[in-house]
Amino acid sequence: MLRVLVIGGYGNFGTRITAGLMRVGGLEVVVVGRNPARARQAAQRLGAEHAQLDVRAADLTGSIRRIGGDVIVSAVGPFQYDDYRLARAAIAAGMHYVDISDSRTHVCGITQLDRAAREKGVMVVSGASSVPALSSAVIDAFIDKFSVLSEIDYGISASELTPGLAAVRATLSYCGKPIPGWQDGRRKQQYGWGGWSRFRFASPMNQRWLALADVPDLDLFPARYPHLTRLEFRAGVAMWPTGLGLGLLSGAVRLGILSSVERLAPVLMKVAATLERFGSGHSGMYVRMKGLDRRGRTVEKVWQLVARDNEGSDVPCMGAVALIRRFSRCGVPGAGAMPCVGLLPLDDYLNELTELKVEVTENTRIIVGASKARYHVGGERRIGTRVAPR
Repeated sequence: MLRVLVIGGYGNFGTRITAGLMRVGGLEVVVVGRNPARARQAAQRLGAEHAQLDVRAADLTGSIRRIGGDVIVSAVGPFQYDDYRLARAAIAAGMHYVDISDSRTHVCGITQLDRAAREKGVMVVSGASSVPALSSAVIDAFIDKFSVLSEIDYGISASELTPGLAAVRATLSYCGKPIPGWQDGRRKQQYGWGGWSRFRFASPMNQRWLALADVPDLDLFPARYPHLTRLEFRAGVAMWPTGLGLGLLSGAVRLGILSSVERLAPVLMKVAATLERFGSGHSGMYVRMKGLDRRGRTVEKVWQLVARDNEGSDVPCMGAVALIRRFSRCGVPGAGAMPCVGLLPLDDYLNELTELKVEVTENTRIIVGASKARYHVGGERRIGTRVAPR
C-alpha cells in the first residue's frame, strides 16, 4: 500500500488530486499543507489523513520524514519560480516525487536531479498534467499511423472559471515575452499571448480564439519526434474580453510599455471573476497531427477533448492520479528524474476522466490531389472511456 502525500492538497488543484487518489483505492492519502486547519477540513471532507508542512522549513527533509510516506505529489505553484527544493527533499527522504507543473523551464530542468534520484533509487517526475503528459500520450497513441509525422499544432481553451493565483501568475509570466517556436524544422522566436487564431472545437464548444503559449513540449517534442517541421501550441479562455485583454497586455510588453504583467494578477482575477456568470462552463483541448501515412498519403489526424460544467479544471490534475495508480498497480518503473513524457498511455489518462462530463472525438482526413481535397475516413466519439456512435 502506497502512502501518498499531496502537498497543497487543499488548494484548487490539490483538492482535485486528493479526491482522485481517494477513488484509486488501496492508498493512504495525506492532505499536507502549511495551514493545519485547511488541511484538516479538506481531509475530513475527502476521507483522507492530514498533516502540516511548510515547504519553506529549514529542515524540510526531516519534516517530510516525520510525516512518512512513499510518494510526494506537489500541487504547490507557481512552478516557474521553483528551485526544486521540495523535489530535492523528497529525494533525500527516499520518496518518489510527482508534480503537475506545466512550466517549460521547470519541467525540462528536472533532469538536473537525475543523478541524485538514481543514487537514492527514487523516481522524480515533473509535468504530470495536460502538458506534457496528456499531449505526448495523445501523439504516442497515433504515432504508428504515420510513416512521417511532420506537423503538430494543438491547444487548450479554458472555461470562464477563474483559476487560483499561482495559475494566473504562471499564465502571465510569459505574456509578451519571447517563447520558442518550431517552423520549417528549426527554432523560431515567438511571443507569449500573441499570434491569435481561431479553432473550431467539437460541439458544444464550437469556435474559440487561441494564442501562442509557452509549454514544456516546445523543448521536448522536436527531439522526441525528429521529423517535425512545425510545432505550435496555443491557449485561450472562454470569454473574449479576457482574451482581448491578454492580447493587449502582450503587445504592451513587446513594445516596452510594460516590463511584466505578473503583478496585475490579483486585479485581472477580479475582472475575470465578474465575467464568470456569462460563460458556458465548456473547456477543451485539441491535438492536430499531420504527415504521411504508411501508404505515403498525406494524412491529418485531429483529436479533441471537450469538458462541460467547468469540469475541465480536473483534467490537468488527473495525470498525477493516473501515474500514482500505475505505480500502485505495476510498481514504480525505475529511478531517475524526468519530464512526464512516455510514462502514461492515453487510455490510462482517459480512465481517470470517466467520472467527469468529458467527450473525446477522433477524426482522420486524407489530403489528396492538387486541389487539396480532404476526405473523411473515420472517427469516433467517446464519453469517458465508453465508445458511442456518432
